Amino acid sequence: MIKWIKSVREDYLTTRANAGEDFLEWLVKRQLPWGLRWWLVGAIAIGYHLFLFDALNLLRFFYFTLFVTNEPDRSSDPVHS
Repeated sequence: MIKWIKSVREDYLTTRANAGEDFLEWLVKRQLPWGLRWWLVGAIAIGYHLFLFDALNLLRFFYFTLFVTNEPDRSSDPVHS
């Protein structure tokens, strides 16, 4: 793992466009494929809406995930017993 981190750091230092380009910008522009870029954009957008706008959005998100992940109780259903 440390070898990989060192190789990424060396690659960053040799291939960045200018001295002002930071690591995250370099990583997104040059290392991430388009699919991962969209996942990153989605994660940033969801995080922005959940944490920066209103604290109730976080509560709504947790209620939504509980609603989606809970299965209904089918113990009394004769078809599934």
